[in-house]
Amino acid sequence: GAEISCGYLLFDHMRFGWANNPTTVMTLQTFLNLELGTALPIDGVFGEATDQAVRAFQLKYPDQVLTTWGLNDSTGFVYLTTLRWINMVHCPELNIAMPSPLTAYGSDN
Repeated sequence: GAEISCGYLLFDHMRFGWANNPTTVMTLQTFLNLELGTALPIDGVFGEATDQAVRAFQLKYPDQVLTTWGLNDSTGFVYLTTLRWINMVHCPELNIAMPSPLTAYGSDN
């Protein structure tokens, strides 16, 4: 098979108000700046500006992120489908299966 030349960018669920890993948040902020053209400070703090950028990302790709959950609006929560799509935009070769919201609540996340 073909070699995948890239890999997962992020693994962690993150959101405003959580004790997020600063290094992981910096990776997220860098990604959002590149993807959305935002000018987030790369400070590792998941503050209001990062929350708004995550929401903008979710609204840019509603079919990949929100519709699965029956959502029409953004959440700012870097959870299963948002995390999947960040990794897919970063590395389309990954071809990650869509998580099922039905199994999400029953698993250890």
